[in-house]
Amino acid sequence: MCDTDFYDFIANEYDIMQSDLDPKAWALFVHKLVNTYSTKSTKGEGNQGKKVLCDLGCGTGLVDVEFDSIGYEVIGIDKSLAMLNKATQLCAMKRKRILFINQDITKLDLHGSVDVFVSLLDTVNHLDNLGSLSVLLEKVKLFMNPDGVFVFDLATPKHFKKTLGNNVFFEDYDEFTLLWANSYDTKTKTNEAELTIFRARDDGTYDRMDGQIEEKCFSISQITKLAKKNGLIVAGVYGDLEFCPPRKEDERVFIVLKKEESK
Repeated sequence: MCDTDFYDFIANEYDIMQSDLDPKAWALFVHKLVNTYSTKSTKGEGNQGKKVLCDLGCGTGLVDVEFDSIGYEVIGIDKSLAMLNKATQLCAMKRKRILFINQDITKLDLHGSVDVFVSLLDTVNHLDNLGSLSVLLEKVKLFMNPDGVFVFDLATPKHFKKTLGNNVFFEDYDEFTLLWANSYDTKTKTNEAELTIFRARDDGTYDRMDGQIEEKCFSISQITKLAKKNGLIVAGVYGDLEFCPPRKEDERVFIVLKKEESK
């Protein structure tokens, strides 16, 4: 996990740190998965007939504005108010109407059910343990419509062992500098990352913020067991933004969950 205060601190820099992200490509790929596994039509006047999509861990809303453009009615959930403020500003600039809610995704409480849940950019990997993941799946099942789907990505073992490993990363941006030191435990399958950000002030001095991010490497078999425990099934597993089975070199996989059919 990561302290909310740290995410609040980096909210202004977060989109710069995600500069290699193509939000439209992510939204279109998820949309293709949704259309493959859900039969509900999206045709209708205004919001009538639109699929309702809930983004768990929406951050600054970069992908959510693309979901809105595709035609979803979007709800964004995040526990960082600073991130949600950035998302609200983005929606105002893009003239999008998206509902953002300040919640911990493991304590999800909606006023109605939704057609699509998504959780992107390693959000699920940031859960503390299998217990927290199980709670999340329980909440998803509770608020998911009968023909609904849950699409999320997971960082792969290759990403944890080789890309992160015990490596140290350094990024020097125009207005801030990021140091990122990783430590991956192969026994617990947990990566602990120590992040330090130096932000320049106008007077030539710097603000410093230190934070820790912990991510867990969850396996497909663990996801399958927890899904079944919570009345869900693994309907599909795909490679990194590719509509095909995962490959060894993939940094992430995408998983589609659906409700178990009643017997």
